[in-house]
Amino acid sequence: MDLNPEWIGHPVTAIEKAAGVRVAYLTRFGEGMLPVAGTLYQDGDTVHAMLGVDRSTEVAHILAKSPAKES
Repeated sequence: MDLNPEWIGHPVTAIEKAAGVRVAYLTRFGEGMLPVAGTLYQDGDTVHAMLGVDRSTEVAHILAKSPAKES
């Protein structure tokens, strides 16, 4: 999945919550890794998420936007 660069530094759990998906694994430096509690999305990561095919366009739109600002 392609994410807005402003997601860099955010926890993978924030990505899951925002898009309503489950991140199955990340590709980081060419190798697959399972995210654990506290894993942050880094520049160059490829996110592989589990979601219904019918939601792919919706999820792509959500993650193409900047993450919501916390107040």
